[in-house]
Amino acid sequence: MTRPLRVLHLEDSPRDAEMLHDKLKTAGVSTDIVLVNSKESFEAALSGDSSGDSFDIILSDYNVPGYDGIAAVMLAREKRPETPVIVVSGTMGEDEAVKYLHVGATDDLLKARLERLVPAVQRAIQEAEDSTRPSPIAFSI
Repeated sequence: MTRPLRVLHLEDSPRDAEMLHDKLKTAGVSTDIVLVNSKESFEAALSGDSSGDSFDIILSDYNVPGYDGIAAVMLAREKRPETPVIVVSGTMGEDEAVKYLHVGATDDLLKARLERLVPAVQRAIQEAEDSTRPSPIAFSI
């Protein structure tokens, strides 16, 4: 049996958090989710995960009162550079999405199109795993 997916989720709306968590559960993704709803709790979770394990993925709301997604992505990339970050938004234009990708987000999703959540999470984790594997050494004879 594989271990549950460790998720750090920054979201200020309990309803929206429940929607995302239900989407993962319905798809059969076993998760251990740490839900935080403020800048302070997000920073604390990034700085010292109480379980001692790292997170497999970070889901970040686009806009939490007193904190914005750009700052959250930048801090996540600084503190946990190996962990993919997906930004989830109720409304995000193309220009904003490009900004997130430029500061290190792996992907961005609209809350109205959560059917992309599970494939985006799977792809982000696979890419992170592939980037940490040593490259095969080519020998020439």
